[in-house]
Amino acid sequence: MSTYLYAPEGYCFEDAFEIESQWDHEEDAEWIAEEAAADLHSERDGWESSWPLELVLWLPDGTEIGTFTVEREFDPVFSARKQEKAA
Repeated sequence: MSTYLYAPEGYCFEDAFEIESQWDHEEDAEWIAEEAAADLHSERDGWESSWPLELVLWLPDGTEIGTFTVEREFDPVFSARKQEKAA
């Protein structure tokens, strides 16, 4: 596992959030950006944000990996209940 930092574009490195990832930043940076977006969405009130978002990724030493556009996909969930017939 490696540590990365991320923040929505417009935020600086000092305000970045930390994330642990199994992915290598040189080959799989898009996967890290997706994990960062999921963390932002579920742990940092990112569900209130307007998507798509621009996320910036950094190494812990402040080296910028890049800026990524991240889309939030809609995944519908359905539930049903049987209706009782009126008498």
